[in-house]
Amino acid sequence: GGTTILSAQMLGGSRLLTGGMAARYGNALGGIMDLRLRKGITDRRAITVQAGLIGIDLSTEGPFKTGGKASYVINYRYSTLGLLGAMGVALGDEAITFQDLAFTVDLPLGERSDLRIFGMGGSSSNRFDRKDSTDWELDKDSRDIDYTARVGVVGALFERRMGARSHWSTTVALSGNEQQRTMEDIGLRSIPFFRDSAALYERKLSAHTVLRGTAGERSRYRIGLSAVERDVSKLLYGLGERTIAPLVRPYGEWSYSITKELLLDVGMAYAAYTRNGTGVAEPRLALRWTIASRNRIALSMGQRSQVPHLQSFYERLFPPFFDNTDLGPTVAQDASLTFEREWFERLQMRATAFVQRLVQVPVDVASPISNGSASSMLNTWEGIAGLQLRNSGEGLNSGVELGVDHHFQRDRFMQVNITILDARYADAAGEWRNSRWNTGVIGNVVVGREWPKQKDGLKRTWGSSGRFNYTGGQRYPPSQSGMLAMVEPYSAQYDPTYRLDLRVYLKRERQGRTGMWSLDLLNATNAQNVAYRYNDRRKGEEVTVYQLGLIPNLSYRIEF
Repeated sequence: GGTTILSAQMLGGSRLLTGGMAARYGNALGGIMDLRLRKGITDRRAITVQAGLIGIDLSTEGPFKTGGKASYVINYRYSTLGLLGAMGVALGDEAITFQDLAFTVDLPLGERSDLRIFGMGGSSSNRFDRKDSTDWELDKDSRDIDYTARVGVVGALFERRMGARSHWSTTVALSGNEQQRTMEDIGLRSIPFFRDSAALYERKLSAHTVLRGTAGERSRYRIGLSAVERDVSKLLYGLGERTIAPLVRPYGEWSYSITKELLLDVGMAYAAYTRNGTGVAEPRLALRWTIASRNRIALSMGQRSQVPHLQSFYERLFPPFFDNTDLGPTVAQDASLTFEREWFERLQMRATAFVQRLVQVPVDVASPISNGSASSMLNTWEGIAGLQLRNSGEGLNSGVELGVDHHFQRDRFMQVNITILDARYADAAGEWRNSRWNTGVIGNVVVGREWPKQKDGLKRTWGSSGRFNYTGGQRYPPSQSGMLAMVEPYSAQYDPTYRLDLRVYLKRERQGRTGMWSLDLLNATNAQNVAYRYNDRRKGEEVTVYQLGLIPNLSYRIEF
């Protein structure tokens, strides 16, 4: 749903990776969030309590025994969104609840080895109750809609230092998610009662082992193997199927300092989709050149792939009409050129030009154009398609990214970035068109400032921050005037969206205790941004559904 299961209380160092990723990252065509769970403190025990209009957050961490090196972190959250609804804040027309629990346990095993056990799990639900029949205006008004989701993961990480120059680690994790949506309609004219349900279940067993180290003063290496087995089951309109799909991916990386200013990174991986014997070689190359200590130029290129998106389509549907069991991975060939400059301490400018060519894209070969929408899996959003697919489509993404970062210093920080892009795809007939995601431009501005004051053992800090986002409109197929009318797929475009989030807080730090009041205004200007449009049968016209408006969240946080 709309709330991430990842609490800020649990996250350690995390990065967003785009383009030119190292060979160890795979099974992704776009960006990757490399998220790390943090280790608990070992010098004392600490408790954090945060309560607000959106949720309650409880966290505890510390050593298992005084003076010990083994530590833990436990975090629990529970939704209080009902408080906002009681205040008259518009959160859509559904009742939303969520809760989750996460933990990490770090155990040293002698001088050279460490073991981490981690896990998280949560559930959420969205419930819409049909209105009184006198208030029916839209199709949805006569329906009971119940959506529930559960997600969880548990795993272990073993690490061992192999001498002074190498390090070995192995991670194993078992994860799963379940989603169910049930709809009951009592307002259909031809049917007095209609019930439909859809479900998606996925279990994933993952493993990753890697040996990394140095070979001399100029070389570093990394040799590893990752494997994942996905077990996906889905149900839509009474049609269900189950698919088990393994992916095995060995890889190697080598980094060499040609000179103090010139660094070469090379890598090779092979993604073996063992279910049907298909596979893709994934070479990577990056060259980084430092000029006059403050300027850097980086050139990166490579190939990567992603296995078929099994949630989005049926592999077998009334054979032999639809048989997609021979689908292989989609392949991305990308290149980027980046220039970076440090103007002052902690102030950096970055400019990147990029191009990405997608090949072996699954497209519908039986009916390449249906309902005004060309059926390429690059435009997949939600729902499950019954299509006859082949790896014969293409895609092309290109553009430039510009950014300025001022890391936190002198009580202030700033980040500004803009991306200008063009995203297109080719259907089964070879026709090139705008993709659903060809928004044209995306821009963000994030700024923050603090005003600290120290007096008589109390440090008081006022702070404020804000984020502004502007995104070009998402594209969609225009409405058809008749059953046989043909329209250009994704030729219509929603208006651009914009959103301003503001935050003001007061933090008081005393010996052994820190408290903080904060007020967050999400979508502070109450901008009316279009989410999507659809044709409503009851109303007899196209209806526009908007994203959420202003959401205030007042919260108090105490750490001791």
